[in-house]
Amino acid sequence: MNVSDPILPEYLQARFIPKDKGGEWPDEFWIITACNPYSSGMLDGDQDADRRLRRHLNKNGYPKFRIKGISADWQHEEKSYGVSGIAKDALLELGREFQQNAVFHIVGDRLSVVACVDGREVTIGSFRERIRSSGDRPCARVYVIRLDEAVLQVKRFQGANPCHVTGMACYYVGMTTCSVEERFEQHQRGYNTKSLN
Repeated sequence: MNVSDPILPEYLQARFIPKDKGGEWPDEFWIITACNPYSSGMLDGDQDADRRLRRHLNKNGYPKFRIKGISADWQHEEKSYGVSGIAKDALLELGREFQQNAVFHIVGDRLSVVACVDGREVTIGSFRERIRSSGDRPCARVYVIRLDEAVLQVKRFQGANPCHVTGMACYYVGMTTCSVEERFEQHQRGYNTKSLN
């Protein structure tokens, strides 16, 4: 289990793709998944865990609907359920049973993340503002970054750009499925551009 804060920064940026709800939601409900236990990255058992969670919800008669949780950059998604008619303690116990760090709680339009281990709740904004559709998935974006003139002194850059005209500005042109701001931050942190979207 994640021994640090179970409410990971990624949860605070989560988005959701509901299946066939047409904008109609219970006044209060939870979003829970059985995927990616303790955010371990281990996805092999996700399908079986999802079936077990669905059976548990059916057996107990909790009203449910499908909703997919996605990361803000669309690089990670998890099958989930919106569940109503369940008490907080029972929902958090279910989260622990399925080895989840946290679940989402929606009251009206208020969206919160709730730690399964201790019930701590952090409000993160409007649920409706985080709703997406599959058609919203971003296409690749082209971006341009003006490079610092110091790059002209780097031998690797000189070798890759033998036709550079002295006095002309240098630009990097790239393509990404991230937001341009996110990609720029990745460049600043020194991420290998060949391994990124």
